[in-house]
Amino acid sequence: MTLQTARKELLQKLDGLPIEALVEIAKYVDYWQFKHAEQTPVAKKPVRRRKHTAAGIWEDRTDIRDSADYSLKLRQMIETRQDGKLSR
Repeated sequence: MTLQTARKELLQKLDGLPIEALVEIAKYVDYWQFKHAEQTPVAKKPVRRRKHTAAGIWEDRTDIRDSADYSLKLRQMIETRQDGKLSR
């Protein structure tokens, strides 16, 4: 079936339908036009990262060699209750 034949057949089927049906069909057509529309991708803005106020807080500490390991241990101490179980 060609596009022209399909359009002609569709127009014949629409002929004689009540206005309410035509309104519903128009809404359906709008949906399909939106769904298949060529949409240009939205350009992403570059992420600007601000330096956290706590960044470099242990910079001058000579007793802390691995800041990630130290912060993990601090977090574990804070999250641990007196009975040794993790608080939730």
